[in-house]
Amino acid sequence: KQFHYWLSAFLFIQSVVFTLTVCRWHYNIIPDSQFFRLLKVLFEYSLSPVFYFFVVKATQQKVQLNRKKILLTIPFAIGLIFLYLPESLWGKYWLEFHTLLTVNFYSQAILFFSLALHSYRVYEANMKNYLNQDYFQRLKLLRLVLTWFIIILVLGFISNFIRIQFNFGAAATAINLGIETIMLFLINAFLFIGIK
Repeated sequence: KQFHYWLSAFLFIQSVVFTLTVCRWHYNIIPDSQFFRLLKVLFEYSLSPVFYFFVVKATQQKVQLNRKKILLTIPFAIGLIFLYLPESLWGKYWLEFHTLLTVNFYSQAILFFSLALHSYRVYEANMKNYLNQDYFQRLKLLRLVLTWFIIILVLGFISNFIRIQFNFGAAATAINLGIETIMLFLINAFLFIGIK
């Protein structure tokens, strides 16, 4: 049951982030308010930890909290701090703030997805002698999805960096189109894993 709860939570958060982004930036339905920004921070920063918990539960492992893992909450705290900085500071240091927040968000996401991949590999190594080959073929799909999520995060970071630092809108749009296409396949693969 916990496995399914974490899967549902991940897909729900993913859909909320997507809906908020589309409604705000593509259709301007949602005003750029403090509440909207808070929702974005809460949901975007919770996406990668929830995915990590899903992988841990999918591989029947326990979540082991230690000091190093607690430090992974620092990017979320930084995101909240920047949310409540005065508008005058945002106007003055817009480029620097956006660059820092981009690095902050993608660092957290890549770290959590890397932890998830590590958890999977530990599980695969420990269970190799106990599980049949058919089960491992299905597990390889999870590893493939994990690897591609990390690749997408790296591409997303490059795209945002190009857009913010060099103002190459066309190059960033082309990379984003590639990311969205891969995401379409990954979400379907992720649902397939859930069904399996």
